[in-house]
Amino acid sequence: MADGLTLNESLESLRHDMTIIRSLARYHVRWKIALIFDEVDQKPTFHGRTHDLTLVGTGMLTHRDVFTDSPVVVLLAIPPLHRSGRQKVIEIRARQAYSVYSGETFCFRLGLEFLGFKGDGLRILMEALSHRHPLISLPDYEPLPNVFVDIDNELEKRLAPKRKSVAVRA
Repeated sequence: MADGLTLNESLESLRHDMTIIRSLARYHVRWKIALIFDEVDQKPTFHGRTHDLTLVGTGMLTHRDVFTDSPVVVLLAIPPLHRSGRQKVIEIRARQAYSVYSGETFCFRLGLEFLGFKGDGLRILMEALSHRHPLISLPDYEPLPNVFVDIDNELEKRLAPKRKSVAVRA
């Protein structure tokens, strides 16, 4: 890492395969996040919270609808695990993938794809997420219809009435 702003090779290869990206562990955390635009855009810094987070991107909740084609800098504030600990802020280069209004949260959700971490930011993020429970953690990508069929079959087995075998005497 010459300038400290590139993903390690294993994460770089993951970004190009959507099936792998969709199966990465996703964490539902509401961490503070700031979006800093390029000087060319001449936009102020926007603050918000993460919606969900993976090692290759995040959804950011904010009250403003903003979009840019230019790369942005994301400052992610990772809260301490213990009260006596200190918050860590990591710097990440990112590109904005989308901006949509979320009626569920009554704000805008910005999709951010991570391009590179400054310094040991990736290691810090991996360490912080290792202490959290992911929303989705699939060992292998499997289409959702098969997952639902398996769940339905299991529910039918468990909910089926227990039949008692009765011996009939002649």
